[in-house]
Amino acid sequence: MWEAEDMVQKVHSHSAEMEAQLSQALEELGGQKQRADMLEMELKMLKSQSSSPELPEVDTLRLKVKELEGERSWLEEEKRMLEAQLERRTLRGHYDQSKTKVMHMSLNPASVARQRLREDHN
Repeated sequence: MWEAEDMVQKVHSHSAEMEAQLSQALEELGGQKQRADMLEMELKMLKSQSSSPELPEVDTLRLKVKELEGERSWLEEEKRMLEAQLERRTLRGHYDQSKTKVMHMSLNPASVARQRLREDHN
């Protein structure tokens, strides 16, 4: 019984860790998306301001946008993987201790039987 409770505690801590990783990935994804949007806006402004389309700054910004889009897609994939992993854990019967309460019976029949066995052996 102690082993089961210990396993539940380990699963809960691992689940909490996975949720933390998921929220961190989501935060990073949001920040990278904002950054990519800002760079795209800046690129559009530079294009409209300059008469020459092949400025080195424009090329640099294009590279940054491509890099950020790649990073964003990686973060989105990471997010999907973490969500799938969390869902698999949930479907396996793991529970969230913040939402579920385990109650222990004060007169648990198994505990009473163990106690009688101990008394009989003494």
